[in-house]
Amino acid sequence: GALTAQIAHVGRQYVATQRFRIMCGNQIAAMVRAKLAGPWIAKLRLVLAEVGMVEATHAAHLKDLIRRHPIRPQLTQMSGLGPTLLARLIAATGALDRFANPAKLWAYCGLHVVNGHAPKRQRGERGNWSPAGRVAAYLIGEAIVKTRGPYRRLYDAKRRAYLARPRQGPSGCPFGQVHAAHQRRRDPRTGWDRTTGAVKAVACVRQQGRKLVSAHVHAAARRYAAKALLKDLWRAWRECQWHSATQKRHASRPRQSTKKTAPHP
Repeated sequence: GALTAQIAHVGRQYVATQRFRIMCGNQIAAMVRAKLAGPWIAKLRLVLAEVGMVEATHAAHLKDLIRRHPIRPQLTQMSGLGPTLLARLIAATGALDRFANPAKLWAYCGLHVVNGHAPKRQRGERGNWSPAGRVAAYLIGEAIVKTRGPYRRLYDAKRRAYLARPRQGPSGCPFGQVHAAHQRRRDPRTGWDRTTGAVKAVACVRQQGRKLVSAHVHAAARRYAAKALLKDLWRAWRECQWHSATQKRHASRPRQSTKKTAPHP
């Protein structure tokens, strides 16, 4: 509806403003590292403050729009999905009821699998998934990991299950993949590390204190939890649309008169 379209529009403005704020902050940090003190840094800091105020205005507007949306009551049960993340997702995907099933939503957000691997953009080929949707799904997964709730417990259980798998291949990967990295060598003339043509296999799982750490396992479990949240969100969205359509249908029906008419003589 019109409210969903407005959320998507303001969400795109919020993402663009946030990207510009981060770019300004990086430029200021680079100038400070280069010791380029001068009036330009002060001007950039003023711009950064103004952009931060615009970003905060967009965030407050999004919270107000989400508060008026029918999906708002269901969001309280989805820990890790706040108003700004939901708006970022809607800005990339549009209304969720346009997807026939959760698998279609996953594929549009780049959470599907191609030949056993996550999809990648190929030069000269048009992808059938949204990079912005993939970023939104990634941020949702990171928010799940940083919060407590059913999806965080789902992440922990899946991570333990992945780590319990037998290690395969030269990298000892639970998924049987080989992780390779270019070898680096210190250049004696310049003192810089340079990559060589040689490639070596690196371990997928390593011991860090008393815990097992694996970026590959973390990404797979985070992906699983994000897909579970998106599936529940898709179902909740469809239920809200069904209830809204039912209410409109009942409201459009002509009301029957309850007055009793006298019988004809």
